[in-house]
Amino acid sequence: TTVGAVTVRAGSINLDDHSLTDGTEVGTKSNSGAVAGVVDVEAAGPVAVRNGARIGSDNFFSGRAGDVRVKGTTITVGGQFSELASTAFGTGSAGVVRVEASERIDVVASALVASEVYGNGTSSRVEIRAPVLEVRGSGNSRDITTVSTGRDGVIDIEVGRVLVSAGAHVRALTNNGNAGAIEIRAESVYVDGQGVLTSIGTEAERGSAGILRILARDEVVIRNGGALTAWGGGRTARPGAIEIA
Repeated sequence: TTVGAVTVRAGSINLDDHSLTDGTEVGTKSNSGAVAGVVDVEAAGPVAVRNGARIGSDNFFSGRAGDVRVKGTTITVGGQFSELASTAFGTGSAGVVRVEASERIDVVASALVASEVYGNGTSSRVEIRAPVLEVRGSGNSRDITTVSTGRDGVIDIEVGRVLVSAGAHVRALTNNGNAGAIEIRAESVYVDGQGVLTSIGTEAERGSAGILRILARDEVVIRNGGALTAWGGGRTARPGAIEIA
């Protein structure tokens, strides 16, 4: 059984939860074993999700969260609790999150793009396609600006240029089980901490950290507190691998 899908087509889309309390959202939810429906949002122009607004799919029981697809000329996700996400809170799995822009994608100011789990299920894929991907934090070491996936998930990025800066992260992270993998195919990759830890990497507290693979046609630049990681953090964890070509 599948909960109904949501499809949005528009010239431009602007979701803004000014008060962080109104619950501004385009999404699907399932509180049972049913699969949450697909969320498919496409604009001929820009898409903006700001100040706690969300495009997403959730499952709170044993079913799978739905896939989330967002497409536009530019896509901006900005502000705390702003999300493009497929999330499983129970024993089910998260869905695929695909974000595609013809010009650029910006994830800024504590926003999140993720396929994530908070129960015993597994994450899926986060797929990003654009000429430019910028993931930019606020310069605070506790910043949560992230493109992420959890247990057994995959982050697949194919862009012209990747910029991760100022405390932001692109990471496959799990506290229980095996972390996923990250693959980036780009002209150039820049990780600039600007004095704050900023990273692209995999991390597992228990189990194995995954593989971080970067295929850059031009250059990979890591500076000012930037890092590439494949970290096994706990006593029973095993580190992953980093491949750059």
